[in-house]
Amino acid sequence: MLVDKLVYECGFSCGQMFGKRALDKLTKINSNIELREMVNDWFDFDAEAGFGMLKQTEDIAFQKNDKSSDVISGRIEYTDNFQRRDKIDYPNEVCNFIRGYCKGVLRIFVNRKHYDYKFDLKCNKEEFCDRHGGSGLKCVFDVIATEGEK
Repeated sequence: MLVDKLVYECGFSCGQMFGKRALDKLTKINSNIELREMVNDWFDFDAEAGFGMLKQTEDIAFQKNDKSSDVISGRIEYTDNFQRRDKIDYPNEVCNFIRGYCKGVLRIFVNRKHYDYKFDLKCNKEEFCDRHGGSGLKCVFDVIATEGEK
């Protein structure tokens, strides 16, 4: 749907803007900061800022695949959004905005060293997302990124 795509793109744009500012501040403190640490610092900040709670249920990290190239994988859990309190059903826009936002921030963080990673954040809807009949008031996104050209 057009609305879903628009909300996702808005989230992605916000995520890239935030990611650039956060990356600048984090690398001034520690120029060798690891991706996992950057993600944790970002999630700590967002928990205080009011978006909701983001956490890594599987660390977002670089890994080698069977072709000896780098891939990034992990899982993000999103809970406690003010729009979802005491609601079983909530609009797709919440999921799409947060998915776009997370992808925007991660793209900035990962590509800081001039790599070109192709990202995908998939809603793990079958198991977790209550909007799709899952078990709880949360969204879970599987992070998958593959290395493109440097």
